[in-house]
Amino acid sequence: MSQQSTIIIPPASGSNPGIIREPVSGRYYATISATSGFKLRVNSQEVDQGAGRYYGDRNTPEFGALTFLNYSTSAVTVTYYSSFDAPYVPDPNAAIGAVNVTVNSTVTEASSYTKGTGVQTLADTASNTYTGLDGSKVRKQFTVRNRSTSAGALDIKDGSGNIMDTINPGDPPWTHPTNGTFTVTANGGSVDYTVGQTFYS
Repeated sequence: MSQQSTIIIPPASGSNPGIIREPVSGRYYATISATSGFKLRVNSQEVDQGAGRYYGDRNTPEFGALTFLNYSTSAVTVTYYSSFDAPYVPDPNAAIGAVNVTVNSTVTEASSYTKGTGVQTLADTASNTYTGLDGSKVRKQFTVRNRSTSAGALDIKDGSGNIMDTINPGDPPWTHPTNGTFTVTANGGSVDYTVGQTFYS
């Protein structure tokens, strides 16, 4: 599964960069076009990006969100590609003059159900862990939201304790389609948060 999207990263305000956070998942990323350079935060790494730059390969850990940061004084328009399955290939049909074809397909997904935690509170440095199971039911998707309004970030860690991403107050929900184990840890103050998990029936 792959997708292309266009966003506008707002300009920096003083020493604070303009930020756009996209809740997309994948393993491959490419900047198809950009009006200027910017930085991309993915899997706790911050990398320089610009038109024609790529990130990821088949051995790269999956990402569950992309954070775009603009340190310049002008907005940056970015068109990007993300995918679980394949790296971006520019104009793959241009050399053979192929006609664009749209294929419509119908897919019936397995039935599922969703469970929410309600608002949870973590003291600073405290953690909660969520496995990929609800009894014998396997998780399909994991979503967490930092509901704090001031201090208190939420670190998202994988089953080995590695930080995958950090959700600050005001950030959009963080979503990852996996049955893997996640740990959420309060960082910089107590955190109010909610978790929603979708499981296969």
